[in-house]
Amino acid sequence: MKINHIIREKRKEAGLTQEQMAAYIGVSTPAVNKWEKGVSFPDITLLAPLARILKTDLNTLLCFHEDLTEQEIGLFQNEVYECIINSGFESGFCLAKSKIEEYPNSDKLIYQLVMLLEGAMTICGMPAAERKQYEEPLYSLYERVAEGENSELRDNALYMLASKYIGNGKHDKAQEIIDHLPNYNALDKRILQARLWTEKGQSKKALEIYEKMLLLSVTNVWNYMISLIEIEIEKQNTAHVTEITVLCSEYANVIGLPAYYNLIPLLLDAASRQNVEDTLNMLEKVITCCNIKFNYTNTILFRDIPFKGEGDEIFSILPGILSELKTSPLFSFIRDNDKFNELIQNN
Repeated sequence: MKINHIIREKRKEAGLTQEQMAAYIGVSTPAVNKWEKGVSFPDITLLAPLARILKTDLNTLLCFHEDLTEQEIGLFQNEVYECIINSGFESGFCLAKSKIEEYPNSDKLIYQLVMLLEGAMTICGMPAAERKQYEEPLYSLYERVAEGENSELRDNALYMLASKYIGNGKHDKAQEIIDHLPNYNALDKRILQARLWTEKGQSKKALEIYEKMLLLSVTNVWNYMISLIEIEIEKQNTAHVTEITVLCSEYANVIGLPAYYNLIPLLLDAASRQNVEDTLNMLEKVITCCNIKFNYTNTILFRDIPFKGEGDEIFSILPGILSELKTSPLFSFIRDNDKFNELIQNN
C-alpha cells in the first residue's frame, strides 16, 4: 500500500475530514487532497505530527513494512514453521501473529502465514476442540485479506472463508461469499457451491454442477488432443499422429461423448495419410453421427445435466466440420473427389 493510500485510510479510521487534518498540522486542504491522490507528498518535517494525528507510526506511514519480497515472506514462513516444530503450535502461532503486527498491510504475508498455520494444525493432528480456539483469529485474518487490494489474494481468502463456513454449517454466509466470487478462478467457486448443495441435502443440484464441470473438462482434454494431432500432422510425424489418434478416440468412447468425438480423430488420421478410401469412410460416419441427436441423460457421467430438448445435444458441430473440410489444406487432396463433394453438398 502506497503512502497516499495509508494517509487516506488512517485519516478515515481516525474520523477526520481533510479540512480537519489540514488544520491540525497547519497546511491547506488542497495539500492534503494532493497527498491522498499521490500528486505530491508531505514535507519531511510534517511526518512526525502527521503520524501522531493519524495514530500510526512512521514505519507504517512510510510503508517501510510493505511490499515484502517472496524471499522475505519465505524466510518468515520457515521461521514460524521451525518454531512450531521445536516449541509447539502455540509458540508458532504467537510468532506469526507478531510478524503480522509488524507488517500489518502485507496481505501476501498474512495469507501465507494463515495457510501455514492451518496446514500445521492438520499435520500435527490437532484435535477439533483445540483447533476451535484458533478459528476466530484465523477467520479475522482471512477477512482482512478479503478486504485488501490484491484481487487474487482477496478471492483466495474469500474462497477459504466460504469453505470454512460450509464446514461449520454456516450456509447462509457461505452462499453470500459464493455469490460474490468470480465465476472462474484458480479456486473455482462452483466446487464450493456443489459442496454447499451437498451439505444442505440437495444432491441433485450438486451432481448437476459436478457433471457440467466434468463435461467441460473432458471436452477440453479432447480438444487439446485434437490440437496435438494437428501439430503432429504439420510436422509430418505419422507415427505420433496414429498414437494420439488411438488415445483420443478411445478416450471419447470411454468417457461417453457423442460418437463423432471418437470418429473425428480417425478422420484426421486418414486425411494425414491421404488415404482416399479411409477418409471418405470416416467422413461419412462423422456426418451420419452428427445428424443423430445425442441424449446425454443416457450416459453414466452426464445424466443429471438438464440439457434443452430433454438431453439432446445443444448444438450441432456439423457446420463447423463442413467448413473445415472446404478450406483446410489437409483435405485438398480429396476435394476433386465426386463422393467427397456429394457428402458436402448433401449436408
